[in-house]
Amino acid sequence: MLRTLRNRLAILAVGAVAATASILSRAPQPVLAETTPPCVQASAAEVTRVAFVPSTEFVISAGADGRAVLWSFPDLRRMRDVVTSDSGLISLAVSRNGQRVAMGDAAGNIWMKWLWGNEARQPAVKQTMQNDAALDLMPSGDDTYFFALMLNPSQATPSIRTFESLTLSPSNWFEAAATPSLWSFSADVGTTLIAAAGDTGGIVRWKTPQRLPARYENQKVRF
Repeated sequence: MLRTLRNRLAILAVGAVAATASILSRAPQPVLAETTPPCVQASAAEVTRVAFVPSTEFVISAGADGRAVLWSFPDLRRMRDVVTSDSGLISLAVSRNGQRVAMGDAAGNIWMKWLWGNEARQPAVKQTMQNDAALDLMPSGDDTYFFALMLNPSQATPSIRTFESLTLSPSNWFEAAATPSLWSFSADVGTTLIAAAGDTGGIVRWKTPQRLPARYENQKVRF
């Protein structure tokens, strides 16, 4: 009886190994990255940001030379300059529908440029915010606004400002009292929660108002 039990266990073990081998053979294999991926000189200075244009085969780069450039992907063929400024670009965000791009610099300038159609031939819309560096940008969940993480070098308190995505008219701004220096931020799909990280190793979480005003009245919300 003991010998019979051992034989059955051996048969089960062999069957389990065979089943595992069959499953592994059907599992998708990892795709190895190219050993020498294509590389291009995207900027005369450092490249500060890169962003994909949703639902297209294009990426945009922002450089310290003040140029935002549209590239085809994955061959990285230079298509055209989107924006050219006298100061280096440090932030970049593309709208979720892939129609517009926003860029910012350390002098408080923010640009919005259409990427396609007749609107793309028009000059970029520009907004200047009193020398507050636009450290990071992102679109709202419905593409109504661009959120900007701003910091005045002479002040220790960063703020998150919202700009109407078509005109860059400033609306709300959220002040983060007594928070450390922040460098980047991100949000959930509905832009109801915002998380920001800084140079002290911490992460700050903010909850945005449930409803932003239809008219832009420069309201200030503390957290």
